[in-house]
Order: sequence, then structure tokens, then C-alpha cells
Amino acid sequence: MGYAGGTSPDPTYRRIGDHTETFQVDFDPAVITYGDLLGLFWQSHNPAQKVWSRQYRAIVLYQNDRQRDAVQRSKEALMATGQAVATDIAPLTTFYLAETYHQKYKLQNTPLMADIKSIYPAEQDWLNSTAAARLNGYLGGYGQADTFDHDIKHLGLSVDGERYLRRRVAGRITPLTCPLPR
Repeated sequence: MGYAGGTSPDPTYRRIGDHTETFQVDFDPAVITYGDLLGLFWQSHNPAQKVWSRQYRAIVLYQNDRQRDAVQRSKEALMATGQAVATDIAPLTTFYLAETYHQKYKLQNTPLMADIKSIYPAEQDWLNSTAAARLNGYLGGYGQADTFDHDIKHLGLSVDGERYLRRRVAGRITPLTCPLPR
């Protein structure tokens, strides 16, 4: 979670300036392609929704000409189906990491943080943890049931933590048409 897409220096949640709340995805193109990520992006929000606040606008920030062209092609393909698209596309200049209390927000507000902090006692470690990111996604209702069943055994949760997560996630996972890698 962070801020990008604007020009104001050193944004924070209280002083966001002209930035947008965003997240940055580090990915291995041998595992998942940029095109697949774009597919997930278009699928995971309503691209026709009009912007009511720059802070919360839908936007794709690209890092190079290849990504810009891929985003533009994916937008045009969506529009060719008759879908209205209000999502912005712009170059990424700087990504500013948001404050800790904004990171993995769904996870931080659960008893699972006790398990996470026992595995990752240093704040920076759980902030960078793939396991914590997956937990946060599942708590938000995202992922796939078969991936969840695989992951829950490998997240390092206590028995009580697993039980809590299963109760919270039961029936809430939104299937994605583009499967995520394990």
C-alpha cells in the first residue's frame, strides 16, 4: 500500500496532495505475466466507475513503454466489448510506501497478528511477508478456494489461527478467472 500518481513530495494519508492510494506489485514474469496481472486488475474493479476523488481513483501506473502499450491494448480490448472505461493510465514516477497502520489493513485488525508477529517479530519482516500478504487478501475475500486450502497449511498459523481464518474466509472467497500461482 502506498501513494503514487501525483507530484506532491512525501505524501501521507493526512497529506496525500495530488496522489492516489495505490499498491505496487513485484512479480516474476516467469510465474505470472504482466498481461495476466492486467486481467486481474480489470476483473477486480468496476472500470466504468467515475472518479469521485483523486485519492481513490482507479489507475494503472506503468513503468516503461512495453507496460504502457500493454495497458493501452488491454483497455482498448475491454472497450471493444462495449465496456465503458474511466480508469486512468499514467506513468509511474515515484511510489511512496504508506504508513505502517495502512499496510495489510485487513490482517492487522484480527487476532492473527499475534501469530504473524511471533513468526516475524521485526515489523519490516511482516510488512514484506508474502504469507502476511496472502492472509490479508484472503481476509478481504480474495483468492481461490483450492489455493486457500493449500496455503492455510503453509502459513505458519497456530491451530486457533487456522480455525479463525477458516471461519472468516468460509464462503467469502471471490473466485478469479485468472488463477494465481502457488
